[in-house]
Amino acid sequence: FFKILKKIFAITKNTYNKKNILVGNEPKRFCYHEDWVTSITCLQDKNKIATGSSDKEIKIFDLKKEKVTSTLSGHTDAILCLIYHWKTNQLVSASADKTVKVWDM
Repeated sequence: FFKILKKIFAITKNTYNKKNILVGNEPKRFCYHEDWVTSITCLQDKNKIATGSSDKEIKIFDLKKEKVTSTLSGHTDAILCLIYHWKTNQLVSASADKTVKVWDM
């Protein structure tokens, strides 16, 4: 888990567009959410992570390709927590909208 997180230095507010990923000596910044990232978890494919945000969306991010591979929508308020269940290949999200959703990955 920590090896994967070392690849991610910052996922920040939407201050850069998708083509403006900082590389080299600067920390990488992946800016695909419209608001603050509130939760992050690693997925079964160790090159992918899921991020939840105050923008009500979950992004599945491929670290090797450095791009979002899918967006999960359905909550009506901020995502508060993400947990990935390895055995069932499901992502569970909890939101400020008082719902918990289970996503088949």
